[in-house]
Amino acid sequence: MTELRRLTDLGIIEARRRLNLLRQGTMHLSEVSDLFRNQRWCGVFDGGVSISPQDFRTRRETADYLSATLGHLRSRIRDDRGVWSFLGMYFLENTTERTDGTRFVAQESRHLFGVGPRAAQRKGEHCLWGAWQLYEQHRDGASFLLDERLASWTDMAHRAFGSLQIFHARGVIPLMQRLYVREGRPKRGSNKGTGGLRHLVRVLNQLERTHDVYGDMSPDAILEILPAEFRAWDGK
Repeated sequence: MTELRRLTDLGIIEARRRLNLLRQGTMHLSEVSDLFRNQRWCGVFDGGVSISPQDFRTRRETADYLSATLGHLRSRIRDDRGVWSFLGMYFLENTTERTDGTRFVAQESRHLFGVGPRAAQRKGEHCLWGAWQLYEQHRDGASFLLDERLASWTDMAHRAFGSLQIFHARGVIPLMQRLYVREGRPKRGSNKGTGGLRHLVRVLNQLERTHDVYGDMSPDAILEILPAEFRAWDGK
């Protein structure tokens, strides 16, 4: 068990350096943990909360653990880049497994919080924060994404987590699931083409000028103002 900690600004810089070394193959995952023992890099955030290594497989399992363990700290940690950067590095070995069992350290925004270009707009890309907030906001309206492996980065995941407008909208992610997923799998041809996922994102950006598509509109309300080619996917 480990007390809940947070990385300092210097610690986040050091974590970025280590992620680069891991990607280059000149450092092993087991060598990351001493990052948490140096007071210049890391300090205790809440000594009354303990975490332990987990076998995270899906985003849903990840969100269940984070909600149960950290849910009472929701307002304190929601935007704390030091806490989420610590969690991203602490659970690094649990969040880097591909579906074929190999290890892969992704870009730093998947593990560190609030760093790099467009940091404020890329919070959803953090694999732990994104899973937790997806569950908190959408529940079964995002079942497809929640049941994917944590390290997966499908086209729908890219659209959902890569845009905070889409991520925080009440109805867009549930609508994506409704139109383009059947029995837990993407419908054939749903990524591209007329009425597909990428087309949807372009049209929503146009409709935003006159409708609250990225606000409180429900999936039904959004679908009603979309062109007919999108309704053709409903129930397809």
